[in-house]
Amino acid sequence: MRVEPSGNSIKITQPAPNSAPQAAGKAAPVGGPAEAGTFSPTSQLSQLLEGVRRAPDVRSDAVQAAAARVASGELSTPDAASETAQAILAGDAGGPG
Repeated sequence: MRVEPSGNSIKITQPAPNSAPQAAGKAAPVGGPAEAGTFSPTSQLSQLLEGVRRAPDVRSDAVQAAAARVASGELSTPDAASETAQAILAGDAGGPG
């Protein structure tokens, strides 16, 4: 599926003819990619997408808070380094998503 962030519709293409066949006795779900054409988002979805497009790439409030913590020395302790390393290794470094 290809999503065009600048457009209002999403084009869904069918899988390539040489893709893996479906298991015997199993039909494609109704409304699945095999039957789909284009998708027109609802007005609510369009509004949400526009909000995402307008959102800044960098949250200046989070950057300022982190800079203040660094400046105060709060993040320059062995405990802070250990917590940071553990968060990175656990995949929970406080980033988005």
